Parts: sequence; C-alpha cells; structure tokens
Amino acid sequence: MYSSWTFGFKFAKQRLPFVCQFNTYSDRSKMRGRLLSVAVLALASVASARWAHCSSTSKACCNPTSSPSQICPNGSKCQSCGGAASCECPQASPPPPPPADSRRRASPTPPSPSTICDSVHNMKCQGNTLKVVGPFNSHQECCSACTALAGCHAWSWDWQDVVGANCYLKSSCSNKLASAQYHSGYSTTPAPGPTPTPPPPGPSPLGPDVNLILENKCPYPVRFFWDSNIGGAPPNVAILYNEKLAAHSSDVIRVDNAKEASGRIYVQSSDDSDGGTLNPGLPRANLQDALNLLWLNDGFNFRARYAQHLMAGEPRVSKGGLPPPGQLIEFTITHDRSTNERIYDADISNVFNFNGAVSVDMLYPNGGKIDTENCRNTSMTEQPDKERCEEAGAVWYPYQSAKYGPKGLCSSPNIVCINLHGSLPICKKFDAELYLLFKFLNTYKAQVGYEPKLSSSLANTARMYSCDGFMDNADTGFFLASMCSSLNRGQCPMPSTAELQSIPAFKKYVETKCGRSQFYREGESTWFTHPVRNPWAEYIRKTLGSNGYSFAQDEGPYGGNAQCRALAIHQWEAPSGMQVTACPGGSPAPGPAPAPAHGSCNVGDHVYCPGETSYRCAGNSCCQDGSTCPSADNTFRGCQKTKAFDCTTASVPDVVVV
Repeated sequence: MYSSWTFGFKFAKQRLPFVCQFNTYSDRSKMRGRLLSVAVLALASVASARWAHCSSTSKACCNPTSSPSQICPNGSKCQSCGGAASCECPQASPPPPPPADSRRRASPTPPSPSTICDSVHNMKCQGNTLKVVGPFNSHQECCSACTALAGCHAWSWDWQDVVGANCYLKSSCSNKLASAQYHSGYSTTPAPGPTPTPPPPGPSPLGPDVNLILENKCPYPVRFFWDSNIGGAPPNVAILYNEKLAAHSSDVIRVDNAKEASGRIYVQSSDDSDGGTLNPGLPRANLQDALNLLWLNDGFNFRARYAQHLMAGEPRVSKGGLPPPGQLIEFTITHDRSTNERIYDADISNVFNFNGAVSVDMLYPNGGKIDTENCRNTSMTEQPDKERCEEAGAVWYPYQSAKYGPKGLCSSPNIVCINLHGSLPICKKFDAELYLLFKFLNTYKAQVGYEPKLSSSLANTARMYSCDGFMDNADTGFFLASMCSSLNRGQCPMPSTAELQSIPAFKKYVETKCGRSQFYREGESTWFTHPVRNPWAEYIRKTLGSNGYSFAQDEGPYGGNAQCRALAIHQWEAPSGMQVTACPGGSPAPGPAPAPAHGSCNVGDHVYCPGETSYRCAGNSCCQDGSTCPSADNTFRGCQKTKAFDCTTASVPDVVVV
C-alpha cells in the first residue's frame, strides 16, 4: 500500500516537537525498509486514450515531467495534461464479450514474443529466478542483463517500483501470471539441455520465535538493557531484560511462542554503580506472556501483571541524567510459523548519541553462511573519543564516574543545535551556501511541500542536519526528504541561480542532481564528495567505519538497517536468530572460554550459587537452597536464608563470578 508516514527522531519513545513527514513506498508496521510496489490496475490500449488530470477515482497515474518519461501500465508514455503534476493513464472500454455460441473462452495467455527482448506487458514470469539485478529504468536494460547471463531465458521487470525497479532473471517462463506490476520477456526457443535450477533447501527446524544472543567481547563488563514502550502515562517503559555480562561472556534470550518482539537494546559499557540502569528486568519465565501482551497492545493487563518492571523513560547513565547509556539498537522480530520465516529488522542508531562499538548480525541454522542479499548486518566498529567527537562538531558528555569503557557519550550536532537553538558555530557552518536554497523553499512552501516545524530562529545548517520540514510527496513530484538526506551525505552540488529561478527548474534539480536518484541508487563511493555535508555523518561513516544510522532519515538500500527479506530472492532462508555484540573487533583468538574468576563482585553480577556449578544468580535474588544470592545488595531481605557468602564486601574464594 502506498502510505504516508511521519518521521521523528527515535529517542526514548518520545518524539521531539518536530517531524519530517514524507511519503514512501514502505510498510512500516513490521519492518522498516521492506519495499512494496503500488498495485495498479492495468487499463486498455491507447486507441481511445484520454489524458485527464488525476482524481481520487483514478486507478493509474503518471508524471509527465519525469525524466526518463514514465510508462503507463499499457506501455504508453505519459503525456501532457494541461500543466498538472500528474495525469490519468489511458482508459478504454472493455472488449466486447465473445459470441453467445462460442464454445471456448479466449485464452488469458498473452501473445508470445518474437524475441526475448519483446516486452509482454502486465505479465510476470513466476519462479525459476536465477538472479536479481537493478534497479533499471527500462525493460531493455533488464533484457540485456538476461542475455548476458548464462542460462537466462526469461526476465520480469518490476517496473512500478519507483524506488528500485528490480529485474528478475529467470531460467524459463514456465508459469505466466497476469500482473500489472511487471513487464516480462522470454525466449520461445528452448535452450539446448539447460541445467535445471536446484530445488531450494528444506526448511530448518522450527526454533524459538525469539532467539537473541547477547555477547560481550570487551575486556570489561557490559550491561545489556532491553526495553519496550507500552504506551500511556509513565511509568510506561517495560524492562524486558537487564543484565551485566562479564568480559568475554554471553547470554541467550529464547522465547518459544511469541507473535512479535520489538523495542530497544542499549549496550552500556560504562560504570552504572549510581543506579541509573539497575531496575530489574522481567524473569525469563514471564517473557512469553509479556511479549504477547505487547503484541496485543494490552497495556492494562501488562501493568496489572508486571508493574514492578516498568520505569518512567529510558535507562540513564546516572539517575536523572539526560543521555541514555551506551549504544542504541532498535529492532523488530516477527515469526510466521506457517512458513518458518523469522523476519528481522534492526538498526544501530547514531542519530543523536553514541557511546560504544557494537554490531548486529543475523544468524543461520548450523552455522550456515550469512545471506547477505536478503539480510544486511550492521556494525559500529570503534568507540568514541572526545577529540574526534568534537572535531566533527559534536558535543562530548563525560561520564563522571566511568571506571571502564568509553569515558563519555558523543552527542550529534543536529540535536545539540536544536536544544541550544543554533548558538554553536557548527550550527551555522553552511548558512552562506544554503542561503539561496532556503530562500526558495520558504518562498514556495506550498508548491514544493516544505513545512518546517522547528523555531524560525534555527539556522539553515541546523535545519539541514535535522531535515526539518523536508517531505517526499509523490503527488507534487517533489522528493525533498530524499534531497535533504543526500545533502547530508555530501552527494549534491548546491543548486545554481538558474535552477532556483522557477519551480520546474528546481524540480529538475531535485530529479537529476539531488533527490531520490542519489539517495536510493548511488552507493557510498559518492558520499562526502561535495563541500556541503553533515560532518557528524562523515565522522560516523568514514572515520569510525559505521554502517548504522548517522543522521535524519538515513535508510534505504545504503542506510543503516540490518533488515531481512526486503526483497527475498531465490532460495530465501530466514535467519534463526540475531546476535548483538559489544566490542565486535575485540574478540581474542578462538579458544576455550576464560576460566571463571573467584573472589570479589559487584552488586548485580552473575555468580554461581554456593556449592553450584550450573545454577547462577544475580543481585537481589535467591539460590535454590533458599539462601540469598552472593551478589545481592546487603539490604535485600527477600530470601529464606541470609547469604552463605558475601562477595560484594570481600574476596571470597568459594564464590565464582561469571
């Protein structure tokens, strides 16, 4: 479905008082970035064509000013319709019914092409896919790719997907389906002895619906904090998991029957001894029930059952502190038990702040090869440091009592400029270069769809960092959100005076020099090639080697999603799990796990209970024998017995810290 959605920066499940609203061919309900095509009913021939303005009842429209010319479902090029931004595609009366005495119905099969490059419109070759290529602007490009590939004897071009008109190369077109979304071609001469396409592998065993592996490869403890907003008045953030993992250790979260799991994972590699993140997470046994309540949007029963596991707002480095701890990962997992598909969507967000090195990887059964075409892993390869953070125009917030890991958090220019109203030099860095562009946008707001929401005193540079007011609008043909993101990436020259003389001239600039073409189709080799660009994005991407989110609306094919099944190709196999790793580059050579340490511990550490070699406890909890966990706070009185050993105040040889 063609949808309109509102983009706000993702922070503490609360939106700032501004939004960047634009239209996109994306279904955001389950997975950002899964591209869906517009289902448009194919109409008849050009013989009785009429080119009228589009209306609410129009079934197929095109833009007469686009370059290259748009094609209607019947194959005709879009024509002029009196200066309107879009035209209704040709319509004609349906063909007359066959004679009453006809004994056979007309075959729905389209006529066979004379050559493989003759396009059969409104038809899809189903199955037998060898490779997915593109996006392409014409069926000729798709056919050329087929003729260049050994064993390719058919193709289907998904021409209506304006973001990525992908081309599916096929070994044959044995199953022809009517579809207005595709144009296809196939060879009428069978290839001599073609190699049959291997059958897809059998489905892997149905595993848990949620399989999260949390791994700490850092040489110091790291806290993993998973929360999800249940809505309503605070406290409204559910603490689904909160554990501090020792150096070179891991944990697994498995939920067998859950319709969906989503929320935020914070990977905090700084000291948290002042209590900013110590709220207890849900017991493992209750996760299945809690996740299904969240899936049902049943906040009432969630509060009734798990009120003690709710907090007001996101976790903090310190009590009352503003910045959240560590690195932020947002994710969604859906599980289709009928098809054995675990569909993951995850991203590492650097839009506002970042603290640590972390990666998100999709896993496959039995250690299988990562499916890089259907799923993209993301990584933040380095920790921040004060000097480089400030060189990028960001602001360094020190952690006052950090004992290990990064000593602070790096906060991006866009959020700093908004909060400080542009008082820093970085907030006005490109104002001179951007002056004419913003003058044009403010003069023609209604015509181009520019709707700023932030204070009018905000500098133009800061407004570009946040993409405030820039919208993608297919109805007007202006894709300003894509333009703004391309500006942040340094992909665009500034518009010339001539390109700002009229709306048509500016529209051509957006279509050809700074818009969707650059944002969706040009790879990272084109990034940061022009002077006007977001220094924060350049720092995150080039200096630190991150492929996570780094500025407003930084997604699309080259953005920060580790998404699965955006465009499933032949022999798709869904992941069996997702792994979040702290310090992904800090792993020692493969070998046996380090021996457990004996002795002192911090409150909340994972430790073995007295006399146990497999049963662990952590913090304010009880061991199986009824005694208090050795790492519990000494004010805790919730167990039948007191501590057999206390590792929080002294080194105890019998206590194993894991």
